[in-house]
Amino acid sequence: MDHHQLLQKLVTTRNYSSYLEIARGGDDRARDLQCSYKVVIDSIAGGTLRLDSTTYFAQLQADVRFDLIFIDGYHHCLEVNRELEAAFKHLAVGGTIVLHDCNPPTEVIGSYPQHPNTIAWCGDVWRTVALWRTRSDVTLVTLPQDWGCAILQKGVNRNPYTLPVALVEWYQLPWTTFEQERSTLLNLCGEDEVVRV
Repeated sequence: MDHHQLLQKLVTTRNYSSYLEIARGGDDRARDLQCSYKVVIDSIAGGTLRLDSTTYFAQLQADVRFDLIFIDGYHHCLEVNRELEAAFKHLAVGGTIVLHDCNPPTEVIGSYPQHPNTIAWCGDVWRTVALWRTRSDVTLVTLPQDWGCAILQKGVNRNPYTLPVALVEWYQLPWTTFEQERSTLLNLCGEDEVVRV
């Protein structure tokens, strides 16, 4: 299941009607999504609004909520965390946030900044997933396919991840830890578990 199929499955099975996408350089996911209200913010190309996510969330009224939010913007853990914090405040009751590019296959693809000799790039989004897995108010599982799609909802975290004690800051989590603890850190799941999240 790729992220297009995942997003449509969530809309269909949960009867979602509102969708927000944070993109960077294209909105191909939203174009075919069967959802009645769609907003795509992109500071580079495509989208329904040409602006960055910081500006968008600063202008968004506090009571606006979305059923489904897809984050696939700039792949730096600090930026992704800021977008997640803002998106979480605008998530409808029973809503879902999907975060793309969480399961990079190699350190080159999973590093920040982007290596000059690689086209495929996930950045260090996985570090943000590690941080959010420690929260008590979020359930999070990750579908490993399609570079990894983390699926977040508000709820009690019954399976929290613990960051290494020696770590100074979460955004300094080393790649070696990710490699060794990938399954636990991402809370990897199968396709059949997605609908039960």
